[in-house]
Amino acid sequence: MRLKDDKGRLTLQGFACGCIEQVEHAGIRTTLWREHGSAPWHVRQHDHNKNERIFWECYEHLSMARRRFARAEQEQINSN
Repeated sequence: MRLKDDKGRLTLQGFACGCIEQVEHAGIRTTLWREHGSAPWHVRQHDHNKNERIFWECYEHLSMARRRFARAEQEQINSN
């Protein structure tokens, strides 16, 4: 069983095992995960410098959650 794909992202099996995908840039952490069962996919961004949440969004499909996760990561990279 593979927990990560060739790009280093978690596979469905990885998420099913309870793993989370996250990146952090300059104290701002973006996280992608799914709770057990058929719960929605969560994408959350938190600013640990200010101790405040930037956003927390839920998606029905992993592909949409991955797009939001990637967009949030790219926005953080571009803002630095």
